[in-house]
Amino acid sequence: MRAQEEGCGLQVVLLPDLGGRPVKRYPHPRKPGYQELGGGAARASLAALHLLHCRAIFITGRNPAKVRALAKEMGAQPLAMEHLTQEQFDLLIHATSAGMWPHTDECFLEADQINARVVFDLVYNPVETLLLKRARARGCRTISGLEMFVAQAARQFEYWTGLQPPLRLMRQVAVRELERLSLRVQDR
Repeated sequence: MRAQEEGCGLQVVLLPDLGGRPVKRYPHPRKPGYQELGGGAARASLAALHLLHCRAIFITGRNPAKVRALAKEMGAQPLAMEHLTQEQFDLLIHATSAGMWPHTDECFLEADQINARVVFDLVYNPVETLLLKRARARGCRTISGLEMFVAQAARQFEYWTGLQPPLRLMRQVAVRELERLSLRVQDR
């Protein structure tokens, strides 16, 4: 676990859903990355980034006062939305509901605000969000929320059954059912 001991060296930004639920303080506050998250997914992602000893974690959002309060509470650095166009990040994690079905034409960020090597959108329905399309057009590596969804299901499967999860099958079923759901809704 040498990488864990030395730190991951990433610079990350967190764009949380600032809905007002209490937030726990996590250890290791000086780690990097760019993350746009909401609610429990934001806190879980932040905890994981702290465990990885990321170099710097920034939080941004539309309400500066709430951003500052959450950054202080979570041991991160606040970042004004307007500075996203001027900064470069290793990782952007999006965990707001923007772009989630049925509001698939929404995106929390404009294209010029997406300045990260990797963009991880925790939204899994649709699998291909407007944020991921914009990020790919800017040359970013993208990760769909479907990956998190399947990973969570696999971990639960292993926990409850003690068996190795059939990852390929789980992913195929998730994609098929999301497509089927989408078609069923379009037929209405």
